[in-house]
Amino acid sequence: MRKKVKQILLTGLAVTNPFGLTVYILIFLISLMDGLLNIIPTRLHPDQVFGFHIPGLGVIFTLILIFVMGLTTRSILESVFCSGVRRLCTRSRWSGVSTRP
Repeated sequence: MRKKVKQILLTGLAVTNPFGLTVYILIFLISLMDGLLNIIPTRLHPDQVFGFHIPGLGVIFTLILIFVMGLTTRSILESVFCSGVRRLCTRSRWSGVSTRP
């Protein structure tokens, strides 16, 4: 009987601990991202504009920031790559050959 109770208790701990740890880490990360809103000027801060705190707004702000940075980086890398390919094509010996009939 004690052995079975002990096994059930350990199984419950094995299931509960990862779940609790995940929730704790998510709450920590969301509060950390909400702290990133402090880079916004005080008069434009969402807490001042709306008059109350919106939990999770830092997550949305962080995702938008990551998206904009990815978009900008991709645009810059594409322009550098395309200009490099163009430069390579104009220097090749086939650059004077027309593909039109």
